[in-house]
Amino acid sequence: MKKYRVSIFDKVKVIGKDKSLPRSVVESFMDNYYYTAETLENIKVFRRFGEQGKNQAKLFGNYTSTEALLSREELAILTKWNTMQFEAEIVIEKGAKLNLGKVAPYGKYSGGADQVLLPRKYPEKWIKSIKDLKTKKTYSLEEFKTLFPNLIRAN
Repeated sequence: MKKYRVSIFDKVKVIGKDKSLPRSVVESFMDNYYYTAETLENIKVFRRFGEQGKNQAKLFGNYTSTEALLSREELAILTKWNTMQFEAEIVIEKGAKLNLGKVAPYGKYSGGADQVLLPRKYPEKWIKSIKDLKTKKTYSLEEFKTLFPNLIRAN
């Protein structure tokens, strides 16, 4: 298990394994290995997202990591899926249930970053800010919703 231990391991209590995850989600974890945990305190995570043609990685996706500004290589995110132009800072509240592990390799990317899968339909109040890595501007959730309504949620 040490190989798959994420940096927030001391801030969670492992409670087993959510066996209801779809196969595609399980395969996003390195060696298909993940564990389900409950947060013992508030935990900060980061989500990289952005529009890429027809493909749009939205703000309210479930895949996050424990570090800011990770590379495409570490996150194993193909260019055709996501521009990674934006990064949201998200604070998960104490008592939340998460699935944790390491990002699986995909295509030419090695993965390996901590992967924190957020609960479906997590509360908006968890999103603290969104930074545009191209312009260096930082937005509140309300500002971002107004300026980029197409990047909030998948249809």
